[in-house]
Amino acid sequence: MADLEQRVAALESEVSALKTKVEAIDEDVRAIPDLINFGFKQMSNQFARLTAEIDRRFSAMENRFEAMDRKFDATLRTIAEMIAKR
Repeated sequence: MADLEQRVAALESEVSALKTKVEAIDEDVRAIPDLINFGFKQMSNQFARLTAEIDRRFSAMENRFEAMDRKFDATLRTIAEMIAKR
């Protein structure tokens, strides 16, 4: 009988340990949606920063091309004036 009581006590101890593990797993599982949302927010923020950086660089490139166009036009006018003076 004592052997049976020891076995019941051991099983109760194992069940208690399993319940503790299940509770910990449940807490982890409940955190998954929050982690997914956090990941999406980070990706969204990173995408927004990258988009802003691309826009900034594209704008700078457009400004450089416009400046080159003005210089090219001025060079063509200068050459045309030089030819006209001959």
